[in-house]
Amino acid sequence: MVSIEQTPDSYRWFIGRHISVDELKKAFPTTDFPPKIGVGMVEPGDVLLKANSFAITIAMTMVLFVLQLVLFSTAKNTTVFEESYTCTDSLNNKTFVTPLFILMAMLKMLAMACMLMCLIRGLKHRLYWLMM
Repeated sequence: MVSIEQTPDSYRWFIGRHISVDELKKAFPTTDFPPKIGVGMVEPGDVLLKANSFAITIAMTMVLFVLQLVLFSTAKNTTVFEESYTCTDSLNNKTFVTPLFILMAMLKMLAMACMLMCLIRGLKHRLYWLMM
């Protein structure tokens, strides 16, 4: 960590680094340290966990992409709405409501995505505990 202390007549620069609790206990063996709570200001984060989370996110994005390709390449072309509506006046304020229709491919995609997200959540939870 780099910090600066400014006074009206000078600037003082400081550089700091994280010192682990083990190093502190070696330097001050008779001191009782308070329990650790959270992450310190200059303490390095868990880079391995972040890298694995990024890799899992990329892998799941690719799985979703392939799933989308498979679902839409195997979908049948069907007519979901077949009526005509003519608007003769551009200022026509009448509303036009179509009869109810359901896009089955989209429902399948949504169901698969929900199942995949449940799987991802479980997998991420297991991986997190394995890396601890």
